[in-house]
Amino acid sequence: MTMNIRNFVLAGLTATGCFTANEVCSQTYPQTENGNVVYYKILSAYPEYEARNLCLHDNTSAHTSHDFLLLELDAEQRRQEWSFVTAKEGGENYHLRNHSSFHYMSVSGTWEGNHYVHNFSTKKNDSDALKITSIGNDQVTISFKEENGTRYLGASDMDAEPMKLPSNLKNSPWAWKIYKAEDLANGILNPFLPEPIITVSDHTIHVEGASDWELFDVAGRQLPLDQTLVAGGVYVIHIGNTTKKIMVK
Repeated sequence: MTMNIRNFVLAGLTATGCFTANEVCSQTYPQTENGNVVYYKILSAYPEYEARNLCLHDNTSAHTSHDFLLLELDAEQRRQEWSFVTAKEGGENYHLRNHSSFHYMSVSGTWEGNHYVHNFSTKKNDSDALKITSIGNDQVTISFKEENGTRYLGASDMDAEPMKLPSNLKNSPWAWKIYKAEDLANGILNPFLPEPIITVSDHTIHVEGASDWELFDVAGRQLPLDQTLVAGGVYVIHIGNTTKKIMVK
């Protein structure tokens, strides 16, 4: 059966707090670079949708019941470009603002059957902040807290019953890949991955912005990631193809 692509919408599904353990780490997405606004494109990482390059699209000008759709990627389409406006909470909390309509995505919505369909807002509201969290394999989740737990934004086929939220959100309809719009326009097809942030607190190393990393001592022995480190010691971190040395004070 051929599915109507316009029936793919942005929808939310609520999970209880038990999913906190699956949040590997957060990523930082700059709002500006060299004084210019950075725009991103948000594509579904669900294999069936990823194969069709389904991208988050602002549909607010159509004045339909679906303000946000998943449409095939168009590198020149500004309705598929989003700026990540830093939220009041800071950290990895953002407001998603569309490049064309200047509308913000709202956490409020309406129910259509079993689908929770998101609305838009013409102004930035503190309550509409969204959290972007890395789950590995270049994928992230987009979520917000509500009374009953955490609601994850996902790609939903309105012609079908919504899927149940899995224990691992990787490669699910609630997984996304984020690209710089400028990169896609120039044929660069790699998801945008900010430089990992490495910090040391309580004699333990913490890495934000990377889900797969390894810790070694200077003798080459691999250590647990939560290893309590010795003051004055030098340690080696492997992140992908990058190696960094850290001295613990």
